[in-house]
Amino acid sequence: MHRSGVQNLHVVVDATHHSANFRIKDFHLLAEGSSRIQSLNIRSKHPEDFPFVLPVLFLQGVPENLSELALCYIGEENKVYRTSPENDLFAQRLAPLLPHFPKLMGSLRACRISNVPFEWKHITFSARLVELRIESIALAGDLAITAFMTALSSACQLRDLKLIRIEAFSDWGSTLPGSQLSLPRLQTVYLEELYFNVLELILQSIAPGSYHLTLNLSERIRQNLLADLHTEDVRTETIHQLLAQHAIKRLILADDVESWAIGKGLNNLLRSLPALTSLEIYFYKLDSRLFKALTPLSDRQDTPFPKLEVLEFRGSTIQGGIAGLPRLTTKHPIQRLVLGQSMFLPGSDEQVVRIDKKDKNVRWLKDHIAGFHFILHDENTSGCSDMLWPL
Repeated sequence: MHRSGVQNLHVVVDATHHSANFRIKDFHLLAEGSSRIQSLNIRSKHPEDFPFVLPVLFLQGVPENLSELALCYIGEENKVYRTSPENDLFAQRLAPLLPHFPKLMGSLRACRISNVPFEWKHITFSARLVELRIESIALAGDLAITAFMTALSSACQLRDLKLIRIEAFSDWGSTLPGSQLSLPRLQTVYLEELYFNVLELILQSIAPGSYHLTLNLSERIRQNLLADLHTEDVRTETIHQLLAQHAIKRLILADDVESWAIGKGLNNLLRSLPALTSLEIYFYKLDSRLFKALTPLSDRQDTPFPKLEVLEFRGSTIQGGIAGLPRLTTKHPIQRLVLGQSMFLPGSDEQVVRIDKKDKNVRWLKDHIAGFHFILHDENTSGCSDMLWPL
């Protein structure tokens, strides 16, 4: 810190191995220069670190230059942190900071919150905020949902919105309390791993606009989340009806939806997304059935079906060859095609083959698709959000 002179500070606290409590002297030293903190990033496996670190750093008030905040709690995989109000150490320790929250949130241009339980009724963003990423939070009941949506609506100049694994349920039934969000500056919206009723709430709340909408589907879309974390099934036709009402430009599918988003099921899904231009498919088996599902059933222009410009197969296993892929590319205005072959091929499936750049179909694709990229050993291990947590 001394070597930085009078420059603003980019602070990263990574407590994934040891609790930040072990570095208490360092935080008090950092607090002395807190007015120079421009970017604050805290990641920890210990939920008590957040209510410990923030009050120490803000002993002298909210840093006047703070414009970027990222808080990430790493709990159990795919588990949203929950605690009862009487045991909520986070809320108890942050209570003295609540008077500073308007200034804190009002100063931010970028904010990323992952698995950290805020009381959204205390959160009001400002016209400065342009990037917001909220991941793995629980909204239990109508009041919490309404408070969260009100907080979102306060970010009136927001340009980039990412909502990932938001678990919300109403006091009664599956319908969540809605409210219109006017975010006229939105350029990109990214939605990942949402239950159907949460996805419905977000899609129907954000006013239509020219923003680029990405949907990363998981099995959760086939269920509504109810009180006490119970779920109810949603009809496939209901899912298609919702998606058809919105101009989704980019779709991401992984193998956890392969049981229903395959064959005719995948073709029907795509027919509900006529505005789609980019499709990414992770860990699927590539075979004639998949290639057929990605092809419109009719060449008639009035038949709804996306015209794909970007098509990516990542971490794929190839069954019997890719003879159907060149023909598929003639049915879409493909500008970029990625064919990534999984590093981990099942040894028990005799139909699974490994191809290389000498394969005749790979050579054809290279000659005919300017943006073709073949990955012999695709190291991609996740079809989910791979965006880094720090700012």
